[in-house]
Amino acid sequence: MKKVILITNELLQYRIEVYNFFYERLSKKNMELFVLANKIQDNISNEIKFKHKIIPFKKYLSEINRYNPDTAVIFLNLSYLIIWPTIYFLKLKNIPFIYWSHGLNLQNPKNKIKNMFYFHIHNISSSILLYTPNQIKYIKKKNHKKIFIANNTLNFNNFPLIKQTKEELRQEYNINFDKILLYVSRILPYKRVDILINIFEKFENNFGLIIVGGGMPPELINRIDKITNIKYLNAIYDNKIVNRYFKLSDLFCIPGANGLSINQAMYWGLPCLTLDVLQGPEVWYIKQGETGYVVENENELKEKIQYLFKNKEELKRMSNNSYNLMRTDGSIEKMFEGFYNAIKYNIDAGH
Repeated sequence: MKKVILITNELLQYRIEVYNFFYERLSKKNMELFVLANKIQDNISNEIKFKHKIIPFKKYLSEINRYNPDTAVIFLNLSYLIIWPTIYFLKLKNIPFIYWSHGLNLQNPKNKIKNMFYFHIHNISSSILLYTPNQIKYIKKKNHKKIFIANNTLNFNNFPLIKQTKEELRQEYNINFDKILLYVSRILPYKRVDILINIFEKFENNFGLIIVGGGMPPELINRIDKITNIKYLNAIYDNKIVNRYFKLSDLFCIPGANGLSINQAMYWGLPCLTLDVLQGPEVWYIKQGETGYVVENENELKEKIQYLFKNKEELKRMSNNSYNLMRTDGSIEKMFEGFYNAIKYNIDAGH
């Protein structure tokens, strides 16, 4: 059995669900997945199926040496200094490694000093695993032959089954808007929820905004209290309830930086809208005019929301596109395909 070690910092709930899927698929290919982490998220609800160990960073090298993997996956960013002794130790031991990342820091992609370090890791890695094809542009051409893509997503196999229709859910929650735009994320300045409040403050009353997320500033709460077509629900930690709100909505929008919330929204058939700012890699799933829109400013965002709310057939078309995309390019099977291909490349070629 071939041994694969994935070296990371923290085991998060959504990643555990992904790694469980990878573990099961790798087992069928006579491979073992072992995850080495520094800490684990509190209150994990899912069983951890894969072999794992939670140890301090200072013990990483001895654990790698003990395990003696056939290949390693480095899932650490530059802020974790353990990355440097780890990759050089792997090189010393002739253990091929995959560097799994965004390519560069997407929130600071023009930082020449940081990029020198990223490029160095790209050069010495055995293969490079990216979140989406959109990050290939950050890799120098000489390294393109060793690039693999694992489209970043969620394990939708673990999503709750919600039998109620949109209409039944809206009736249950006493929501009477004709069309609903949903925001789900912690309220942080760079998420720009204030832009949605500005838009819906002067919007037609039959169009509603639902905001789910903790951390709303008091001044924005005071504004929301005076706006009849905005419902602020604070943070919701129950996964099934959150997904019910996704299902009963029509559009999804975080004006600022997005992440995997795009995947969750599209899984429920919600086209996604956002601004053209520094975004996470998942913005790649927003295909202009097909699964959503990336726009330049607040006025254009308002126009696109109005356009989709008032054009039933266009909204339905984009909803179907979003739904289908998450069952093809956004599926956990597609993500695993890229992950496995990088592993197989390393092991087969003896890189």
